[in-house]
Amino acid sequence: MLFSGWLMSSWSGYPVPFWGLANVALPLAHNKHNAAIASGVHSVCAWIMIILIVLHIIGALWHNIVRRDGVLRRML
Repeated sequence: MLFSGWLMSSWSGYPVPFWGLANVALPLAHNKHNAAIASGVHSVCAWIMIILIVLHIIGALWHNIVRRDGVLRRML
């Protein structure tokens, strides 16, 4: 997600601030086609990350509620 967002913003012509210290936008020409591709990759990666986080939470709850093996207690 990091690199696709960086490319998307750079190709769209938006500044990419780094913690308010500097602009780290890549020196790329404005390109709507490439920005759209990077945006699609960015969206897919975001959904994959959301799904993995939800699955991880479900797995932790399954260990706590169904298996009762103390994994969630150890994680906390």
